[in-house]
Amino acid sequence: MPSLSKVPSRFVLFFVCAALFAGPSEFGHQELRAALTERGINLNVTTELNLDQPETFHISAVTSTSARISGGDLRGLMYGLLEAAEQIRNTGKLTATNGEPGLRLRSVRVAPLDTDLVVLGFFGVDRWTKFFQMLARNRINRATLVLPPEKWEGDRIRMLSMLAKDYGVDFNMGVRGALSPRLGAQLRKMLTECVLVRGVELEAGREPVDYFRTNVFAPLAEAGRRVTLDLRGVDARSDVLRAAVAAGVVLDVASRTSAAALGNSFHAVASPESEPDTVRARLNILASAGATGFEVDLAGVNVEGYERVYWTWGRAGYAYRTAGMSAGKATSKSKK
Repeated sequence: MPSLSKVPSRFVLFFVCAALFAGPSEFGHQELRAALTERGINLNVTTELNLDQPETFHISAVTSTSARISGGDLRGLMYGLLEAAEQIRNTGKLTATNGEPGLRLRSVRVAPLDTDLVVLGFFGVDRWTKFFQMLARNRINRATLVLPPEKWEGDRIRMLSMLAKDYGVDFNMGVRGALSPRLGAQLRKMLTECVLVRGVELEAGREPVDYFRTNVFAPLAEAGRRVTLDLRGVDARSDVLRAAVAAGVVLDVASRTSAAALGNSFHAVASPESEPDTVRARLNILASAGATGFEVDLAGVNVEGYERVYWTWGRAGYAYRTAGMSAGKATSKSKK
């Protein structure tokens, strides 16, 4: 984090509890500093964490010379700073406002082919930095990269998961291809070397329950930290689902149809639309079926070419509201 002496003289941005605000909030600070510099505005901004729900933010106490931005966690603080930067760029001033997440999970899934992986620069740091910055600006809070386990290269996965963390994005690894007897060892190695990986996704195929107990559930338990498991297709494998629950696995299960989303955590969206009204209508359908989030599938090597998809789904998902919904949860009144 730069010292105050290096902050451009056109404005001053005060930091409260600065030692706590590394990573996501620092990105938000950078965006706000840049916006104030572009506009030539002098503004004293105090930032702090509060006791609100995760991902919430408040822009308050706004005057012509000062403002306060607070967040329920570091991600929420970053969202508040990004909102402030957008306001400054768009209007040249800051307006008091609040933000809270409507849908809990707002995720993208990248599943490159082997031919994509050999494209020059596919794993370039600059490319993925811009990708995660784009996700952060559009309130996307998770990214899943699906690769064959034999291509889980520790250095690359560590780099990607560290970058994701810096921009408030949870990073998950997905399994592409048939499940092999080597998966248990591959999972253990990846989870040991890449401690910022937050979850694993794989297909619940025809393998016996004991296969999952040995090669999936055990490595997750041995990781020594909370690692979620998304078992695709578990709707048809109630035996595997029961075994996962019995093993204490933290499940975060996606469904591929809105009807099947009832009782599951989120909905997998293939061929995502990008028109705001269409996306809003799609979110209404998913929420009415019980989904509390979504994950959109992105095809091809050009992951940065979906900016409008990120913008419509991420922003609409964060701002989504139905009657009785607050911060992604039903109110006590709506539960009755």
